[in-house]
Amino acid sequence: MSNRTCTFDGCQNKLLARGLCGKHYRRWSKHGDPAVGGHPERPDVCTAEGCDRDPISKGLCGKHYQRLKKTGTTHLDYEPKTFRNAEESFAAQTRRMESGCIEWTGRTNRKGYGRLSSKGKMMLAHRYAWTAQVGEIPSGMLVDHMCWNPACVNVEHMRLCTQSQNGQNREGAERGSRSGIRGVHWHPSSGMWQVSVVVSGKRHRGGYFHDKEEAGRVAAEMRSRLMTHSQN
Repeated sequence: MSNRTCTFDGCQNKLLARGLCGKHYRRWSKHGDPAVGGHPERPDVCTAEGCDRDPISKGLCGKHYQRLKKTGTTHLDYEPKTFRNAEESFAAQTRRMESGCIEWTGRTNRKGYGRLSSKGKMMLAHRYAWTAQVGEIPSGMLVDHMCWNPACVNVEHMRLCTQSQNGQNREGAERGSRSGIRGVHWHPSSGMWQVSVVVSGKRHRGGYFHDKEEAGRVAAEMRSRLMTHSQN
């Protein structure tokens, strides 16, 4: 096997073809000149040290991009943090936000819910928080985020609820909503925005408003108050 290096001045990469390494050969093929680079924000080769593979994302090849996603670095000598127990893991992977949410900074699933290992099993971080700080979750009950932030693990922002109640608290308007705000509907005869929320199968009306955003705030406060009352 040849140990020759690229003949381009100052380059020590391994030879690929026509006396050039992979990077300079691709530049020669594309521009007719190995000294001509590509777009400054789109490197010709992986930007990880010592790698000359083609970049696929963020200037990195597939291997180094996946390593960056998994460990936060492209270096092989990275040693991931290890925790003695779930309590230590939970404390190390949270941060308090100005909103009052305590956000999970570790691994998440596709829906944005935090995940951690507890007693050898993977568990959603917000369910772990509820179990550790409040108590066991009854069978058939869900832990609902009143703040609509799936990464939040602040138990003060959660409640136990049924599947039906969870659906009532979902964020966003109903399909086809003109307002785009949940619980706010256009009332043609008055020419105003009407607040109307449904909790536990019963519709509650909250008045009419010229300002759509104000109506949205009233609807959210009304829904939260009624759902809290329905639990008591």
